[in-house]
Amino acid sequence: MCGIIGINSKNKNLQKALNLLKDRGPDNSGIYRAKNATLGHTRLSIIDLSSCGSQPMKKDNLTIVFNGEIYNYKELANSENISITSDTQILLHMYQKYGKGFLNKLNGMFAFVIYDERDNSFFGARDTFGKKPLFYYNYGGNFIFSSRINAILELLDFTPEPNLDAIDSYLSFMSPTKTQTFYKNIFKIEAGSAFTYKNGELNSYKFETLDDIKTQNINFDEAKNKVLSLLKTSLEIRLRSDVPVSFLLSGGLDSSLLCALYAKEYGNNFDTFSLGFNEYKTYDETSWANNVAKYIGSNHHRIELGKKDFFDIFEKFYDFVDEPLADSATIPTYFLSKKIHENGYKVALSGEGSDECFMGYDLYFRVLEFYQKNLNKESYPLISKDYEYLRRKELNLPIYGSAGEVFTKYQKENLLKNQTIYEQLSYYKNGYDGLKQMSYIDFKIWVSEVLTTKIDRASMANSLEIRSPFLDINLVKFSLSIPDRIKFKTTNKEILKSIAYNYLPKETIERKKKGFSSPFIEWVIDEMGDNIVNEILSINKFIPLFNEDFVKILYQKAIGGRFKQHLWTLLHLAIWLKKRYKI
Repeated sequence: MCGIIGINSKNKNLQKALNLLKDRGPDNSGIYRAKNATLGHTRLSIIDLSSCGSQPMKKDNLTIVFNGEIYNYKELANSENISITSDTQILLHMYQKYGKGFLNKLNGMFAFVIYDERDNSFFGARDTFGKKPLFYYNYGGNFIFSSRINAILELLDFTPEPNLDAIDSYLSFMSPTKTQTFYKNIFKIEAGSAFTYKNGELNSYKFETLDDIKTQNINFDEAKNKVLSLLKTSLEIRLRSDVPVSFLLSGGLDSSLLCALYAKEYGNNFDTFSLGFNEYKTYDETSWANNVAKYIGSNHHRIELGKKDFFDIFEKFYDFVDEPLADSATIPTYFLSKKIHENGYKVALSGEGSDECFMGYDLYFRVLEFYQKNLNKESYPLISKDYEYLRRKELNLPIYGSAGEVFTKYQKENLLKNQTIYEQLSYYKNGYDGLKQMSYIDFKIWVSEVLTTKIDRASMANSLEIRSPFLDINLVKFSLSIPDRIKFKTTNKEILKSIAYNYLPKETIERKKKGFSSPFIEWVIDEMGDNIVNEILSINKFIPLFNEDFVKILYQKAIGGRFKQHLWTLLHLAIWLKKRYKI
């Protein structure tokens, strides 16, 4: 895992920007200076620890900077009948041989840019689920790209104005979506997209959309056997590493099954890690992780996050997250990643993606009623999600807005002053319906915009690479092809639970799902009290954004245990604006 940066000119200041990527790649760094471009790279050495894997890597007229892992690089090398030692080499070979048409052959997490000195052009791409970031600035003849926005800012002689249009999608989904960032003229390459840049013109296109996956006519046992086969393969290729590999173990079904599969296939001499809390014990599920660890025989480590640890990280949040990101699990993930790295690991495997593949969220089945039944939106409060679901249904929009949806359209209309509010879900409309549409929405929004962003920022700030076997492209595509009637018969995650009975104790499989959460809002309210409202509303002195009465309503509801995520989302936006623009 690494950090990358480049610019379409000679630049003597690139080293300063490269220093901001050091946490992403502390083992080595390099700069390549061409006549009309400068490329930089920081390396976290995982595959091919020798200097042969160092970057920027050059082959003939091509130079690449690459962040990520191509898990099937050995299979690709065999099919091409070539000998290589690193996955970076396969990217150069495939591009040199096939041009832009090789991206669908890749199974991995990646963001890379290839510079061609012959015609002074750039080609780059980002994986289907946005696991690795790729930002760019393209204005006034200057083209800059990087793994981090802050590194781009280092190469500019000014800070771009805030892009207030990004507030709309951020309030809905905890993060700016599609190509947007919170900076004017700084964009991100969308997940599953590639780009070319030549003669001052940037063109991007999608190479993978997940839009046209046909539903298969298969029975339960066929689906179960195929899922197990794909999961084993996904685990196998994600164990490719020249450094030791560890596992995150929450005690839930997903991470427990991965650890149990590993123990059965490869032996039980491995380390697992879970995160608990020293207060508000209702959030602590580490006893379940301990039980699974004993059952499979792993060397388990319980990491404890306290209030002081939380605020120490909160204080420096925007040192490693460059723009507002409101997923409340980011700070706990950062702390856990830090402790895993301190135990000597560069790689950890985790269970993200299973809920979206196999209908793990109870919310799916609650929202399914709104797809299937004729309900009247006037029967529900205007402020409620239920009203919003039925409003979308009337407009023939996707009803479901992702597992991480926060503000509804009505709530944003009552919160914001003078801001345009869009129908965000119109962008994701396709031919899917029901559970398949909900799963698709989550892969496009929750996974690609929030979940993988959180994992990347929190782990890479601690020089740790987190790999997610359930987010294997082949497994995800197959899961989307499984009929709804097979995915859900009597319980959620029916296929996965059926597999798990061969690997885990019954009580682990059948316990009620409790998604990862933390006492984040309790700690913030304990520490800040009414100053939370003052912090949020202080923005209005400089940018008239928020309706004061509605913010106060949200605060009172958060104290009572409701709308906690709404308050957290606003607080993050306010803190970032004040920190970045000194207001």
